[in-house]
Amino acid sequence: MSEATVRRYTAVSLFSGAGGFCEGARLAGFQVEAAVEIDRFAAVTYRGNFPETPLYEGDVASFLKPGRPEWEAERHRFEGVEAGGIDLVFGGPPCQGYSQIGTRDLDDPRNSLYGEFVRVLRSLQPRVFIMENVPNMLMLSRGIFRDRVLAAFRRAGYKNVAVRVIAATDFGVPQLRKRVIFFGLRDDVALPCTPGEWADKVLLNEKRPATTVGQAIGDLPQAVSHGACLPYPEAGPHNWIRDELRLAIGGPY
Repeated sequence: MSEATVRRYTAVSLFSGAGGFCEGARLAGFQVEAAVEIDRFAAVTYRGNFPETPLYEGDVASFLKPGRPEWEAERHRFEGVEAGGIDLVFGGPPCQGYSQIGTRDLDDPRNSLYGEFVRVLRSLQPRVFIMENVPNMLMLSRGIFRDRVLAAFRRAGYKNVAVRVIAATDFGVPQLRKRVIFFGLRDDVALPCTPGEWADKVLLNEKRPATTVGQAIGDLPQAVSHGACLPYPEAGPHNWIRDELRLAIGGPY
């Protein structure tokens, strides 16, 4: 296949944090054209992890907002981020207002930030989007935010939306963590099945054996005193997650 026929899939990341979601998008074959993060410490880490990705360090409410001084000063770095040019918008708005261990306050201002995600959808009109949050977003106050979010997606041109709660342990991550995923298609984009059926097939294909922390990192050396160095030993007994996490297999590094 010639280079001219190779399709380059593009994405925009919102609420990017240190870039974990972006790493998943990169591994899936997307080129992240822009990332948005307001926390200065997370932004420093993001730049270290993805120096090639233009990062908008600021309030997501000003991203892609003509006339806002902070956006006008930066927009020259995001010339390729425009309607029709982006395949995927993804991100996870802050979850503290929904979380079981958070405020669970209906008036927490962070609870309304999904609206900025929807605004960017309306502006860029990507073919698909993925938004994640904590499962309690679906249940808080009898699902009031679930209903508001789905209604906002419909108004933005994304009526075909699937909602799934997934567990990290189902994908080999040694951590008891669940997340709700909203996956949606632009109204003029068709799949041979419903978004929910497609999501279920993908999730089933990606499932991995459950693992423990010991299986993942149990071959690493014991902790040493502050400032001391201890070389990693050769990789211990092999398993799929240890082999995937190790930077090198078969020798020290």
